[in-house]
Amino acid sequence: MTVDERVFKAFQRTMAGDCRWEEWCAAESLQSLSAMDSVGILDFVLALEQEFGLTFPIDDLQMELFLDRPRLVSYVADKLAELTC
Repeated sequence: MTVDERVFKAFQRTMAGDCRWEEWCAAESLQSLSAMDSVGILDFVLALEQEFGLTFPIDDLQMELFLDRPRLVSYVADKLAELTC
């Protein structure tokens, strides 16, 4: 399963269970897929941390990161690459 697919699964579990893969791939902004608020973002962050075994540094917890789908997927992929180095 790709990083993008795993981020999508975490998003479905916490933010929008009815979101389809096609909608996910077409969306630049995750806000267009779900009404995201600060509590929802925290649930999403926790789901991502559990899914990938990552910890998001406090400085990285900015709403812009979690609204921009391509940027978020790239960020998670980069963090995973750091773990394997």
